[in-house]
Amino acid sequence: MRGSCLRWLLSAALIVLIVTGCSEPRPNGPYWRTSAEREANRSTIIPSAPLQWRTGQTGHADFIALGLSGGGVKSSTFSSEAMFYLDALGLLPKVSMISSVSGGSFAAARYALSCDGGDRDPGACMTPDGTRPRPVWDYQTTMPLMTASLLPLVLQAGPGIALGLVMPFVDSTVPPGKYASFINHRYLQPAANTNFDYYFRDLDDLRSGKRPRLVLNSTLVSDFRQLTEQTHGKGYLRRRNGDEFFHFAYTDYFFNNIGSRHGDMSLAFAAASSGAFPVLIDYFNLVDYRTCAQS
Repeated sequence: MRGSCLRWLLSAALIVLIVTGCSEPRPNGPYWRTSAEREANRSTIIPSAPLQWRTGQTGHADFIALGLSGGGVKSSTFSSEAMFYLDALGLLPKVSMISSVSGGSFAAARYALSCDGGDRDPGACMTPDGTRPRPVWDYQTTMPLMTASLLPLVLQAGPGIALGLVMPFVDSTVPPGKYASFINHRYLQPAANTNFDYYFRDLDDLRSGKRPRLVLNSTLVSDFRQLTEQTHGKGYLRRRNGDEFFHFAYTDYFFNNIGSRHGDMSLAFAAASSGAFPVLIDYFNLVDYRTCAQS
């Protein structure tokens, strides 16, 4: 029983907490470019951009979505293997959207960022602005990454976690930025010795006909919140009313509702918040610019 609880704990998605203070660290930027624009639109929900799944196509258009569940390394391994089978059958290019959480998000983010045939033509495997190379979607490169253990991260945080278990007032969790950096190096880089930053604006979508729309999901409420937040002095933050979301998805809809630009969000940060787990990883904070008193 104790082992089963531990495995469940390490597989659970952590919390993306939408904070209201503009003085908080800002992983996400404001939707508005100027203070005047922000004040003029503060109370208006910015409409989500229409999702054009088949540009220029008339009549009925098939919509195929792929859901990848959580479960840590086991999930990233299974999700990647399943996508390669779908690719071999010619079905993966027909997928319009991939929605994922936790370990499934590592595989989903890698595929959404990657390109086909880059090993034959490196110049064709670049971000849309042409400034950074992207990883290649191939079995020999991808699967060793997806099946690799998270032990290096645990060893880095091990001393602090051990101290926090016997001294609850000690903040022993891994900072979100450090975990996002780990995810970036492990899953998103085109080669082992590279260190590029990628954003949602760098992803292909169906307007270009290359990759499906990517939706990374994170949990907003958790049964472990009371324990972890009391331990770290954050208070007990649970869903307060019916208008609050149970989860946060990295899409333009959710970002418009906090006055932020989805395209400017770090892909590594989003994947890390989707795949983080309680006790080991600290909270991921996003700024709600609609409630900010300053720009």
